[in-house]
Amino acid sequence: MRTNWTPDEICTLIEICEHRSSREIAGRLGRSVLSVENKVGRLRQRGALPHTPKATAWNDQDTRLLIELWPTHSASQIAARLHCSRSAVTAKASRLQQEGVLQRDVKKHFKVRPRKRLVAHAQHLPPSDQKQLSPPAPATLAMQPCTLLELESGRCHWPLGDPLAVASMFCGAAALPGRRYCDHHQRAASSPVRRAR
Repeated sequence: MRTNWTPDEICTLIEICEHRSSREIAGRLGRSVLSVENKVGRLRQRGALPHTPKATAWNDQDTRLLIELWPTHSASQIAARLHCSRSAVTAKASRLQQEGVLQRDVKKHFKVRPRKRLVAHAQHLPPSDQKQLSPPAPATLAMQPCTLLELESGRCHWPLGDPLAVASMFCGAAALPGRRYCDHHQRAASSPVRRAR
């Protein structure tokens, strides 16, 4: 990732910035659009560029692509494809709808995959999802605390006591076949760690 701008790049940016879009400048200079926009902002603050904010330049190719993708893609997907902001896409689409180029009543049905949320308790899940959860641990574990010397390969190797101290006692319950832990501690070892907020 490049960070420092050379004097030649800055001169080129100043020359073409009022006539080209950030995306075109980024492509020409081998920079990201965000890097170009940040540099233009800093140059405007220093007075090297006039403070006339310029709207996103829409060329014919970008407009055609927007019209083609609008019925089947979200504004965010189109923005990612065109390397511009979502608000620029929605503003241009709104103008095109006012001009009658885009239909106003287009129903968008595209697949949206929302992020999966961690659920604290199984009671908040629908019944179909509750079946997939592992059963709760028994109230009384079959622990047989043992020392390191008493620990054998068929017993649970889960350390007991302070996790920051050297383990001197272990669970000792019957380990699952081919595993180092009993059923309860195997589930504890393979469950995701919840971070404190």
